[in-house]
Amino acid sequence: MKPSAWWAVCSTAICALVAPYPLTSQSAPVVRETTTVRAYDGRTMPGEFVSISLPERRGRPSRSVTFAALRLASTAERPGTPIVFLMGGPGIPGTAMARVPPYFTWFQRLRDLADVIIVDQR
Repeated sequence: MKPSAWWAVCSTAICALVAPYPLTSQSAPVVRETTTVRAYDGRTMPGEFVSISLPERRGRPSRSVTFAALRLASTAERPGTPIVFLMGGPGIPGTAMARVPPYFTWFQRLRDLADVIIVDQR
């Protein structure tokens, strides 16, 4: 898949994950599952695992690509625009970083501003 097509699909998936309104019946189903994020040092916070499957190619929808993310709901009274975290390193899913204590603390602080969406790019 060309990089420009990959980014288009990824951005579409991210928009679907953070949209505040239900998807239409023609859209791909979004799977949501409540979870608890547990840091390696024992701290916990509530989260929501979200995944969406999209056709790899619209012209040939036989194969699909699944995008997954972890949503950490904001603790703010009036949350701002969702913050999207994309892991930069190869081979490490973004959601794995949520358990690392310094990242866990960082994500907790970001929740004071807005929802935090941690995207798994693999």
